[in-house]
Amino acid sequence: MITHGKDYGASLAVWARQKYPHLIDGVWASSARLRAVFDFAEQHENTANTLVQIGGLRCYRQMEKAYEQIEDLLKAQEFEVIESKFNLCSPIENTEMGLAMLMSGFALSYEAVFESSDRHDIERFCDIMTTPVNDDDDALSRYS
Repeated sequence: MITHGKDYGASLAVWARQKYPHLIDGVWASSARLRAVFDFAEQHENTANTLVQIGGLRCYRQMEKAYEQIEDLLKAQEFEVIESKFNLCSPIENTEMGLAMLMSGFALSYEAVFESSDRHDIERFCDIMTTPVNDDDDALSRYS
């Protein structure tokens, strides 16, 4: 028997092979998390490289601008703007942990687009990030 999977499913496939080598002959694992790492900076670098390679430097810079705008709004404590733009279910918690969770959520959702998508999805995302819709258009509005 051969097991296979992608992302978490791939990790399970590898684990099953390790646990039951007498039952499983091989494993095909794509993007398996085999080594847990806290604050895995390389993941962010890989996502940024994918964005630049497929979407171009302009798309990457628009994402940087969107995150800068989010950080500026947080520093100014203009939480309601972020809550409205992203249609958040609950108010932003103005604590160190609350703000860290918010930014982590943004980063994880952004990375998920690039991990589970094909080239065309990334190109569509970058088209949204780089094609102006109107004069009031900004990076944060496009990202949200």
